[in-house]
Formats: sequence, structure tokens, C-alpha cells
Amino acid sequence: MRTSHPSLLLLVLLLGCPPTLDNNPVGNDDDASDDDDMSDDDDMSDDDDMSDDDDDDDDDDISVDCAPSAGWIELSSSAGLDFGGTWYEGELAFSPGSIRVLDAAGVLTEFSIGFEADLETMSDGPGRVYWLTPGNTPWGTDAILGVEVFGPSWVRMVFANMAIPDPVLSDEFQLWVEPDLFGCGEAWETECGIARGLPMYVQMATLDGQFFDAWVEPGNDFSFQNTSFLHLGGQVYEETFCPDTPAEEYAWAWGTLLEEPVLGVTE
Repeated sequence: MRTSHPSLLLLVLLLGCPPTLDNNPVGNDDDASDDDDMSDDDDMSDDDDMSDDDDDDDDDDISVDCAPSAGWIELSSSAGLDFGGTWYEGELAFSPGSIRVLDAAGVLTEFSIGFEADLETMSDGPGRVYWLTPGNTPWGTDAILGVEVFGPSWVRMVFANMAIPDPVLSDEFQLWVEPDLFGCGEAWETECGIARGLPMYVQMATLDGQFFDAWVEPGNDFSFQNTSFLHLGGQVYEETFCPDTPAEEYAWAWGTLLEEPVLGVTE
């Protein structure tokens, strides 16, 4: 029997959006050398007070580096667009880039995921899939796919392309995600326009009622216990030069192994 082991559930080092020193080698000792006493010593070349006093020789201001990066997961379903959100319950079968749900009436619905999530390592079993296409981007490209497998292991996963969970999925999975359009203000020039990094806020709950949250910058991840959130990339444009480029681009994935084994039933 195969073991449920999606790559999303690997415990990864929390990178988050860490503060960094904006180092200027001229007249600066903030590199963990020299006196670095973190106090104001009235030395005009260094004031170590972790604030910007407009002194050209001082870089003690802590800054956040959130470089933009394009995010994209191609998501589609044989069920087509769904602006309201629907659960599909039945027997789940996994293959590379695909999840199929066979319901009690014998109706087969297939979901395709353009993301290397090692789905072929997942064990087939009873479960359900949530499919939603909010319709907030050109050509209906935004979508969110929630997956819950009840056996032989209890696994939950979410894949999203320019979409956030609606209250139905958030409440069921105890997962709240929101992009921060103004979190990282430094602008970068991309091939399609001037963009800023788009951090995401994520809050997750454990089975024992604990809550964990974090701001995650583009390309980084957040994890605790056997749960991982991946911010696959995100940027927001001041203006775009490329046709059909959305003002916001981001994609993310989340996964948790709740318990094993479990014989779950849905409501």
C-alpha cells in the first residue's frame, strides 16, 4: 500500500519575511563586528539605534526585502467554472497532476493541477474536493482547489491561483489566507511593468485549537508541526505593459497531515 506523503507536508524551515540590515559599508559597523553596541554612542559614523536618522553614514534602519516573483498554478476541472463553490464527495484517485472523484451515483469529476505536488504518492481513498472559480481575473484563471482525504491517512490540501478561501472552505479547514497589497513598498521593474512584492497573511489552526499565523513573502514558506504553507510567488503592479496581465499575481499551496489512520465521514 502506498503511503500518503505529498511534498507539501514536508517540514520546511520557516523563512517568512525576515528583517534584514540594509548595510552600507561606508561608516557602518552593523555587520556584527567592531563595537556594534546597539546604542547611541554619538559617533557620527554609527549610531546603532536601529532607526534612520537621515545620516548618510547610518543604515541601522531594519527593512523588509520582499522581492516580487510571478506566481501561477494552472487549475482546471471537468466540471467547468464554478462561481459559488461546490464540494465533490466520493472515492478519490490520484495521478500526476490529477485528482479524480467518483461519487455515489457513479459520476466522475476530474481536477487538474499544474503544480508538482507528488500527487502520485497519495493513497487513493474516500474524501472530498472543493472547487471554486471566483471570476476576479481575466479569462477566469483564478481558482481554488481544496482536497480532503479521509483514509488511509487524513490529509487536507489547498491549491490556489490568485484566489483566497471563501468562508465555506476557511471554516471547514480552519485556514485563513489574505494577500497584503501594501506589505512591501519597494518597487521593482519587471518585463511587464513596475511591481512590488505581495506578501500573504496566513492563519492556521491545529486540532487542539491552537492558532499559528505569519506574513509570508513571495517564494517563501511557513510551517509548524506537520503543516506547511508555500507562497509560490506574488506581485502587484503599479501599471502593466503586457496585454492580459492581471494587476495582481500570486499562487500558494497548503497541506496538513491531521492524523493516521482515520475512517472519516463527511456531513
